[in-house]
Amino acid sequence: MIRLGIVALESTHVDAFCRIFNSDPSEPTRLEGATVVALCNQDNAPERVAQLQEQWRIEIVVGEPRDLPGMVDAALICSRDGSQHLRQAEPFLEEGLPVFVDKPFALDLDDANDMIALALDSGAPLM
Repeated sequence: MIRLGIVALESTHVDAFCRIFNSDPSEPTRLEGATVVALCNQDNAPERVAQLQEQWRIEIVVGEPRDLPGMVDAALICSRDGSQHLRQAEPFLEEGLPVFVDKPFALDLDDANDMIALALDSGAPLM
């Protein structure tokens, strides 16, 4: 089972990913083989975090992306703020972990190139 961590919780895409990976196995939209096991709260209301934890049975919550490697096998970066994506993806890419970066990938070309370079250097899949 692939353990997923989600970084930044403000997007409704977080809810969609949790539904896809953590819903009941009888749910037709469930995708087997991975589970969201950890959340990285980037300044979201405690109520939002508690709702996600309760609804999708997620126990681990950390405050910084660098706290997740070792707890997860891959990361989903879901921040709406593309200027944060390099900083949020960096700890995973440096460890060679697969990373999905939600749109926008980056807000400037240097950040995009830096993420790609990190992925190439470590062999980490980056999408």
